[in-house]
Amino acid sequence: CHFPQSDLGRAEAEGLTACDQQYIVPTDGSPLRGLIQDHVDAGVKLTGKDTFLERWEYQQLLFAALVSLPGLEVIESDQEIELMPPAIRRPRELWTGKQVVSTLLHHLRKTSDRLSARVETNLPGISCERKTKTPGTAFGEFNEEHLVIVRDGDLL
Repeated sequence: CHFPQSDLGRAEAEGLTACDQQYIVPTDGSPLRGLIQDHVDAGVKLTGKDTFLERWEYQQLLFAALVSLPGLEVIESDQEIELMPPAIRRPRELWTGKQVVSTLLHHLRKTSDRLSARVETNLPGISCERKTKTPGTAFGEFNEEHLVIVRDGDLL
């Protein structure tokens, strides 16, 4: 472990560890690089046709999205997270990344009045079809990964 030995060293360490300031251009405050690209890449990799998750991975992603951010919880921490059945049952249970997104969409559909006795109502599920800006050939000729289809809240 290294500790700064002088005021100059301490100031340099503070500058190096100021992560919020390292992603903006000092002249106008615009982003140096788009951090949103990381989210888009993660979404593409998560929802790919060849992405399969173990039970603990599926549950961990759902918990992180639904409960783990204080003040931004989608559900309360004492409520149960409703899981989808696995896409593959044998030789071991596996879930797809699309099921993670679908489960999140299903939880977002539920509304509850926190002041009353947890009366829940379901909003209608969203349905839409869109194409990505990336050409379909980038994913493979017959892969159809460039299509985003959501039917009644399920990412297909």
